[in-house]
Amino acid sequence: MAPGAEPVLDPAARSLGYRLHHHASLGSTNAEALSLGRAGDPGRLWIVADSQTAGRGRVGRSWSSPVGNHYATLLLVDPCEHRLAPQLGFVAGVALAAALEAVAGPGRGIAIKWPNDILCDGAKLAGILVEGGTRPGSPQAPGFSAALGFGVNCASHPTDLSYPATHLGLVAGKAATRDALFTALSRAVVGALALWDRGRNFAGIRRAWLDHALPPGVSLAVVRQGARHVGTFQSVDVDGRLILETGSGCVTVEAGDVFLADRMAAAS
Repeated sequence: MAPGAEPVLDPAARSLGYRLHHHASLGSTNAEALSLGRAGDPGRLWIVADSQTAGRGRVGRSWSSPVGNHYATLLLVDPCEHRLAPQLGFVAGVALAAALEAVAGPGRGIAIKWPNDILCDGAKLAGILVEGGTRPGSPQAPGFSAALGFGVNCASHPTDLSYPATHLGLVAGKAATRDALFTALSRAVVGALALWDRGRNFAGIRRAWLDHALPPGVSLAVVRQGARHVGTFQSVDVDGRLILETGSGCVTVEAGDVFLADRMAAAS
């Protein structure tokens, strides 16, 4: 990414009314998107920042945000029935995996790890943060906003983590800019949202997600509220819950922190 370069929306996305706000620096692209949603923005708005001063991941964790990497959030307004909003994480995962493969090329070991990470050969490449907020509406029918946040290591990656990380330039074996990835992602999101069809075709998104996911049999450790389950990844069920095969049978996981079991053991 050259200094001052402007990200470019895919033409198909622009033709459908998607818009772009580009900032040199923001606290958080997700926070900015949700603020605009509360203020009544109509949505289909991308917020892109060259850097973030308060980037965050799941459960309030910080997200390192130096210049050169990808920080973008898509604001959607009433994209589905509110009860189906958790499915947006799968939509985002399918879109980001497809965009990364479009930039890096096929056969690079890129895979989704439930619920919100993209790995390459076991090293973290990207993360997704989906958040919701309220927006103006009648008391009988209040609206909601969804912020789909995408953080991708493009030019560099953290080296002080308890697990391995990588960046897109290393994965692709060539320079891989934030702007090239953003254009591919803005195109891929349009396709993933169309496939999902406002939640009417979660089965189709689930199949696409599994096509991009870690293969069955990978050893995972799931930590939630102090409890830990170790087993092998099997699939996700029709509601999007993780299915883990353990020594005592299958466990269905609705939420939790998920690690590659061998990497977790090495870090402990």
